[in-house]
Amino acid sequence: MVEGDEFERVRADICASGPAGDGDNLLGMEMDCCAFLGDPAFANDDSGLWHDMTVRRSEGAEWLITGRAVGRFGDGPAVADALPRIWEEHLRYEYRSAHAVTTTPDSVLFRAVTQAGPSAIWVTAEVKVALT
Repeated sequence: MVEGDEFERVRADICASGPAGDGDNLLGMEMDCCAFLGDPAFANDDSGLWHDMTVRRSEGAEWLITGRAVGRFGDGPAVADALPRIWEEHLRYEYRSAHAVTTTPDSVLFRAVTQAGPSAIWVTAEVKVALT
């Protein structure tokens, strides 16, 4: 995990070094995110830490994959631990990846970028869990 400005530097470097994921590649990442983050239409498991997850892909956007969910107020620290673990274990490409987590009293924001290989496709993701 990297902090704010460092994450933005790494994200800019990755995004400048290859093409954005699109088409079937981005669809595959969206499907994986649905499965591992718990979109109820596709999820393998319920994370238990959040519910009502929606995952969308948007070709050409700043965040190619976005996720939104709702969690319990007291689960903020556990959500902040779970999102990077799921990313690192199941979603990122092997070549390189970076992520940052920002927590506030009412949300956890996870931002990530990953690249498949040198000069290869990359994907950005932003997942926000609102804590209520």
